[in-house]
Amino acid sequence: MAEALPCATLSRALEEPQFGTASRVRGWVLLEQPGPWGREAVLESQLDRDLARALHRAAEAARVRLLLIRRSGRRRGPGQSTSCFVAHTSRRDRWLERRRLDDPAELLELDMAKVTAGERPGFGDPVGEPVYLVCTNGRHDRCCATYGRPLALALAERHGDLVWESSHVGGDRFAGNLVCLPSGHYFGRVGPAEADRVLGLHHKGLSTSTTTGAAASTRPPSRPPSGSRAAPPACSASTTSTSWAATAWRRERRRSGSA
Repeated sequence: MAEALPCATLSRALEEPQFGTASRVRGWVLLEQPGPWGREAVLESQLDRDLARALHRAAEAARVRLLLIRRSGRRRGPGQSTSCFVAHTSRRDRWLERRRLDDPAELLELDMAKVTAGERPGFGDPVGEPVYLVCTNGRHDRCCATYGRPLALALAERHGDLVWESSHVGGDRFAGNLVCLPSGHYFGRVGPAEADRVLGLHHKGLSTSTTTGAAASTRPPSRPPSGSRAAPPACSASTTSTSWAATAWRRERRRSGSA
């Protein structure tokens, strides 16, 4: 029996639209854990098993997205503290805090429900720079490793410590997936060659019309707004959501006869 195509390869071949498909998340907790990670990363990692279960339960109860993060291509040195980020992404407010933990168990002190509600917990120090997450959890889906790791390495070469590999963020079939915090925007089908262009658009504030969907509670527009600078699609297997969303909208307009 022939092996099934990877979901991301099949999705590209079928020209599956991405726009508006991202999950909506208000509260985020990112915990550095160098790996390896299993399919259920928090519960199948090098974290203490009881601690992992307690954090998993707390995150589920508070409806917080709890992700493990690690540096791309390098290991944390012995005796180094553990980085932890807490973020809120909603229409009302967006913020990011960072704290260095001597013990991951310190994270149990965090009131995760406040993070979801948008209340700054004062758990860490405010962060003025963005954080870029690239899903590379190949144990969850091989596409995340196949497409995510080259993207993470390419971004890390240019943007250094702003970039982290992350556990599963959803949308395996749209790998490589990039999440920007605290703006809360997702980008899908991003390849190493497009990475800088995507971040350039994001920095210029054009991401409202370029994301696969907003991680924040804001609803993405049903089509690119007038005056959008979404580019025509690149002639390659990997197109960013910038061109993908605009192309999908134009295709639907032609089919309906309204173009």
